[in-house]
Amino acid sequence: MNKRTHIVFTLISLSIILSLSFNLNASFQIQAITDLESGNIDDLNYTISGPILINEEIDFTNLGFSGSGINGDPYKIEELKIETSNSYGIQISGVSSYFTIEDCYIDAEQYAINIEGPVAGQVQIENNTLVNTNHGIYINNLDDLEVVNNTIQNCGQYSARIYFSDGMKIINNTFIGSEQVYLANAQSAIIENNTCIDTGFNIYTNGAWFQNHVVTNNYVNGKPLGFFVNPQDLVISDNIYGQIIIGDGDNVTVRDQVIGNTATSIISVEVNGLNLFNNTCLNNYLYGIRVIGRNTLIEDCEVGFVSPYGAIDVSTSAHTIIRNCYLHDSSFGVIAVNSPNITCFNNTIENNSEYGIRYQSNAVGNVYNNTISNSGQGLRFHSFDLTTIAYNIFENSPSGFYGINFDSGCNNNTIHNNFFLNNNPGGISEALDEGFNNTWFDESTLTGNYYSDYSGSGDYVIEGSAGSVDPYVIVDTTSPVIVVKAVDLDYTEGETGNTIYWQASEQYPRFYQQMLNGSIFRTAVWRSFDIINLNVDGLDAGVHNYTTVFFDIAGNSIASTIIVTVIAVIPEYQQTSILLVSLSIISIISISYIIKRKK
Repeated sequence: MNKRTHIVFTLISLSIILSLSFNLNASFQIQAITDLESGNIDDLNYTISGPILINEEIDFTNLGFSGSGINGDPYKIEELKIETSNSYGIQISGVSSYFTIEDCYIDAEQYAINIEGPVAGQVQIENNTLVNTNHGIYINNLDDLEVVNNTIQNCGQYSARIYFSDGMKIINNTFIGSEQVYLANAQSAIIENNTCIDTGFNIYTNGAWFQNHVVTNNYVNGKPLGFFVNPQDLVISDNIYGQIIIGDGDNVTVRDQVIGNTATSIISVEVNGLNLFNNTCLNNYLYGIRVIGRNTLIEDCEVGFVSPYGAIDVSTSAHTIIRNCYLHDSSFGVIAVNSPNITCFNNTIENNSEYGIRYQSNAVGNVYNNTISNSGQGLRFHSFDLTTIAYNIFENSPSGFYGINFDSGCNNNTIHNNFFLNNNPGGISEALDEGFNNTWFDESTLTGNYYSDYSGSGDYVIEGSAGSVDPYVIVDTTSPVIVVKAVDLDYTEGETGNTIYWQASEQYPRFYQQMLNGSIFRTAVWRSFDIINLNVDGLDAGVHNYTTVFFDIAGNSIASTIIVTVIAVIPEYQQTSILLVSLSIISIISISYIIKRKK
């Protein structure tokens, strides 16, 4: 074998060895992932066990766990495999000793690990795999807790739910597929190097306590967790975060973010002057946006596909404005609890299963110019007073549900110039009033509301114990009016700058549709006296019918058609051919004439 052949043979051999090594390693990794997802963990690494219940110190010894329960020699619950339909895998309460739970695999119905404090000694939960349960870890009232190097997967609600645990350490854990990692009412927590996939953090605490937490190098769906403590005049505009949590700051703007598949996209706690602009928050498991603070503006945001809760949650906040947002396909669009001076303006809120907007437990608000459709209860007030509800559309709440629903704690609200369309079909009315002294018309203009089920005469009776009526029902049988439109248009094929237009007027405009030769190609909102322009360049030669139909809120409509004729252009080569043919014909006729004359 010559030298060159030897080198080639050696290289080929090395390539084969490396390829086999890579494939073998990859197969091991794939198998490990498959084992974790299926629960097929090698039983040789574990001792098979039933559920562990410890209610007093002696139970550690009686169950045969090693250690003495003191600092430096904790009781050890280790290397167990617990698969059970019982509500818990390991449940501990009523003890004061030091103990660890480590290297266990637990699959239980409700709680993989459930510890109820207070516990005087330190507790460590390390290197465990917890799967297919409702709560991976549930801890209450347990200081100096350490949760380290665990993998917690496919939990119905909580990967971890930890209350009142000052000084806890949550480090190097992987949380996969649950509603949230919930850490509440704790001080001086260390939360580092954790990974969340299809879940996220819900850190709920006093705003000032945020400053005592150390939260670094955590990732949500492959992007950093944005955790901001006491920010001042901060603008967050780079779309780089998997979740954003803000605590105890002033004048913060978050804009142009696209965040989803987490617990809640944006959480703000005790921020004065929060502005949220043009953010997209989809497919979350708790909320799209959650706010506790003062002077908040949420504008031009899309929030949707949030279950089991809803799009925007405003709690214990003052002076909040939500406007120009699209809130859809969730349990609710907006819920505001104990939050005075809240305004919802010009939002589109649709396809929410429970309600479009809910105001609860306070007073003074506004609900203006929103469209709320297909959303269980359109607007639900619970013990909320002194609010004006005007110029909204409430549409398609199903039977037994209402466009507006006031409970017995709702007083002194004013409702006027709203359109109720097909709510509570087959019921007594499209709204329900169980409150006191709510006025269903504008007292200055004597204008009430429109109801699609109005009989046509007399007062409209609002269902409910309040005995409310609307004596000034809006009756709209008038169609929109075409103010002006373009004349029919002719242009030569290939010309540009060809535009047609319509302008219509209506007291209660809603939307328009445009059709080309009978096929709808556009549906959009319009306002009275808007000019609707349409460029018609690029059409094929022929006659084209453009029709715009204007609709008002009551469903009245008017259609207007403009004819656009496009004249075909004869190509130059065809023109030359026609000219030659014409000349030939003329020549033949001329020659024939000359011959005839000679005869």
